Amino acid sequence: MYQLSWNFFSNYIISFSEMAFGKYLSAVAFIALVILSFEETCALKCWRCQSSGKNGKFCNDPFDANAVTPEQKRWAFVNCPTPAGSNQKSVCRKMTQLVNEITIVSRSCYFEKESASKNDCMNDNTPSYVKTETCETCSYDGCNGEI
Repeated sequence: MYQLSWNFFSNYIISFSEMAFGKYLSAVAFIALVILSFEETCALKCWRCQSSGKNGKFCNDPFDANAVTPEQKRWAFVNCPTPAGSNQKSVCRKMTQLVNEITIVSRSCYFEKESASKNDCMNDNTPSYVKTETCETCSYDGCNGEI
């Protein structure tokens, strides 16, 4: 009888341990899913395109997000990465540049210093054949399609 009780008790402990471990793994998986979902919903989304590209005519001014095809939107409306440096932030950027006398509009994700003044990107260094005419930044989803 003592042997029977011990087997019952040891099986109960093993079974309980397996259940606890399974719940632990489920909890870890749930937390990971929540974090990934949170990151996905918190990432800034910007338009990433260039008017001079083969498929970039939609990027030109005036920009009409409603005229963008679903396929173009899949590759051109992107989550911006979070900068590694603590003194930087992700923003959306729209630039108009004169490159070899051709006007090019580009929209992208951009890192700027937390302390950057408005449209500080105008001061970025460019080659001599590139003249930046406008450079604007903003910080809400899709905003570089509106500026």
